[in-house]
Amino acid sequence: RARRAPIHVRPLYVAAAHIKQMIELAGWTLRIRTVAFLGILSAAAGATLVYALDAGIAAALVGAAVGACVPGVAMLRARQARLRAFESMLPDATDVIARALRAGHPLPATLQIVGEEMADPVGAEFRRLHDHFRYGMPLPEVMREFADRVPLVDARFLATAILLQRETGGNLSELLDNLVVVIRDRFRVRRQVRTVTAH
Repeated sequence: RARRAPIHVRPLYVAAAHIKQMIELAGWTLRIRTVAFLGILSAAAGATLVYALDAGIAAALVGAAVGACVPGVAMLRARQARLRAFESMLPDATDVIARALRAGHPLPATLQIVGEEMADPVGAEFRRLHDHFRYGMPLPEVMREFADRVPLVDARFLATAILLQRETGGNLSELLDNLVVVIRDRFRVRRQVRTVTAH
């Protein structure tokens, strides 16, 4: 029998998985240790720069702390930009799925079509979904993993619609057509709110 990780080690696994997901959502291809190494280098650079200005050890420690945060802040900004791009492209991706279903394609094939026709980040995420299908992962697990990976309400709407149609039956293409209208209306309202807030 495989040994379970000690209780005090499990939070480290959870934190590492969370950081890995953040890196992937940012569109980076770096490993966790690489990001950590960049944080160390940035901290050293910040401390060295502040100390070179004769600001004292305390100020150098503050500079190190600020420098250590630089890779994390850059990653969060890249993640936010990528999620906004995903959010703006998701209605078109959902529309492609609906049209492909009406043309007679099975759901896994529609995911492949979206992955091939849409630009990243949507294309990359749907290629990942299709790969999961190809490797034999069940549909509910695939869609739940998608909803967990992409922390957007609209992405969860899409996953829920597909799973609901699988359980209750019905015309998935019509359901997705209605979902496209809802997602586009939500995106338009959010964009208006951001514009008003910026002003």
